[in-house]
Amino acid sequence: MFDPAVIAAFESQNIGTRIFLVELFLDSGPLYYTTATEDKQFNGNTYIPLGQLGSFSEVKETNDIEPAEYNLTIGSVDPAIIQLLLGQNILNRDCSVYNALINDDQTFIGDPWLYFKGRLQPASINDGKGPVIQIPVRDILADWDRNIDSRYTDAEQRRLHPDDFCFEFVSTIAGAEITWPASSFWE
Repeated sequence: MFDPAVIAAFESQNIGTRIFLVELFLDSGPLYYTTATEDKQFNGNTYIPLGQLGSFSEVKETNDIEPAEYNLTIGSVDPAIIQLLLGQNILNRDCSVYNALINDDQTFIGDPWLYFKGRLQPASINDGKGPVIQIPVRDILADWDRNIDSRYTDAEQRRLHPDDFCFEFVSTIAGAEITWPASSFWE
């Protein structure tokens, strides 16, 4: 739901400047970045400028239930940020991106709104004149396309949880003929 102030800004064609607020939920903790030139406060978090966020690919909606992939391109990045993003596992970590409108005095016009939400994929870096990081972000529908490698067996359960014996006798009763209720129930 859009804030009424945002709707009024679009209707008056006085939308100010469009910025993005990026949330990356990594193992080391959440990171909050913005495309604005100064810190922004939203939902109790401080979003810090991350150099020049080069671009976000366009979010497209279709009538099909197909997974979408968006690209987050970050340019002119501080080497510490490069080390942070490329030095840990980011695969399938959550990412949220919000749109916001700001006035010339850098205040929000209404409340930011969700642009897209997805899961991070392996990042790549182009280390030319100014380093550029490109991070693909897939929406949650991409999980539907993944093969399930896990089976409901005792060996698989013990591999995942060594102290869990809940599937221990499943194989012994798998072929058994079970009459329910037992004939003694009717006596």
